[in-house]
Amino acid sequence: MNIFKKFTGAIVAAAVFILLFVACLYYGLRAKSFYMVTPGRTSSGMIDFSKTSVDSLVEDYVNREMDRQIVISGTGAMKFYEWQLARAYDDASQSFDFSSVFSYIDAYLQNTDYLVGDIETTMAGAGKGPDTSIYGYGANKDTNIFNTPEVLAQNLADVGFNMIATANSHAMDSGSNGVVSTVGYLNQAGLTALGTVKTAGDARYVMQNIHGMQTGFIAYTNAINVEDDAQADTAQSSEGTQDALAEDGSQDSTAGDSAVQQYALVNYLNHYDENAVTQMCAQVQQMKSEGAEIVVVSLSFESSTSTVADDSEKNLAAQLVSAGADVIFGNNASVPQSIDVFDTTDSEGQAKKAVAIYSMGNLLTAQQYVDGTGNNRDMGMICNVEITKSKTSARVTGLEIIPVYSNWTSDDIVSIPVIEAYENPDNYANVLDAIYASRITDAYTTIFPDILQSSGLSYTIEDSKYKISIE
Repeated sequence: MNIFKKFTGAIVAAAVFILLFVACLYYGLRAKSFYMVTPGRTSSGMIDFSKTSVDSLVEDYVNREMDRQIVISGTGAMKFYEWQLARAYDDASQSFDFSSVFSYIDAYLQNTDYLVGDIETTMAGAGKGPDTSIYGYGANKDTNIFNTPEVLAQNLADVGFNMIATANSHAMDSGSNGVVSTVGYLNQAGLTALGTVKTAGDARYVMQNIHGMQTGFIAYTNAINVEDDAQADTAQSSEGTQDALAEDGSQDSTAGDSAVQQYALVNYLNHYDENAVTQMCAQVQQMKSEGAEIVVVSLSFESSTSTVADDSEKNLAAQLVSAGADVIFGNNASVPQSIDVFDTTDSEGQAKKAVAIYSMGNLLTAQQYVDGTGNNRDMGMICNVEITKSKTSARVTGLEIIPVYSNWTSDDIVSIPVIEAYENPDNYANVLDAIYASRITDAYTTIFPDILQSSGLSYTIEDSKYKISIE
């Protein structure tokens, strides 16, 4: 009897050992398969911990295996007039610094996974734009032509921007040399330029991996301020032929380009030209075919002061959504505009949502509200689009808006978060006088609620943001 018990025990122990061995082998092979395709491995497929970290391994596993929320944010346009340049200039160092203009909103700008801005200016370099009246740069309200100090690129990178849309009505303000320089200075600061290129043969869209989510970005402008050759040629001829400078962000050898060649550096819709729209939609589809799970479009529409998008804008947005766009960040109207949420389907026929914000207004500007006009040029938005990413899909599932107001003081022109300033006025008493405080009240009680209500969207206010239901 004792021998039988011992024999039975040995059999059970062997079976348990075999089961444990099989389980270890299975999960070991699965782990090896996983780490074979992750960074930080050796040529044999083993993990090289000298080239990676536990944090990066955990992050990579989460990105591949677990559902999660990713936030992609867009902002209203940034404009830099003469008053802003003068305030950013330091006589002692004879240099510019724009970092203070974001001091009240930097926490909002950094609370995202990927931040896309829009600058309605060029960075051609000192003395290289059509207007050099402000320490070698220009920002004239009468000509509406802009050339901003190149330190702006680094200031934008420091505050948290990842990508800057440069396809807008001001793209050609300093001619084709200015287009090339702007892209170069942004790249030098570690930023991705979207919508303009250094040579006509460069890729017109950008693919980015954001926490394991393949994301396509593209930007187009419907209009260009300098459309008659003369202004662009003036910007170039004033400097003559300029040396190519590929790495440090300055000029390329594009002086003397024809108008057609100059516009070839800008993703240009030419006033909703049918062929151009077809091309843009085809590029959206191409990004999808290359594996983009989410496609983000930055669009500089026609200039308008209406708070409601017009039929041409809505039709274009519908075409882009049909082509596969998930998010449309609109600008150029200078005022905040309405929002549309589209019901659409993915490539498998599954229902999903797409969002079009037709104009995010101005994130930063010297433009002010004039009584009687109703043009809220001093208002803008930061828009946070939440994407829910799983192993099999990525979908727009949420939208937040942080309204902002461009406020003047004798020392600076800064962007102020509207809801936070309204709810905590004492914290802003030193920068908001009675008139400017009344604009905060208007924004909180009327301007932005009216925009959301006209869009048919319901919302709550949480953490100084409008949290919008897109269901």
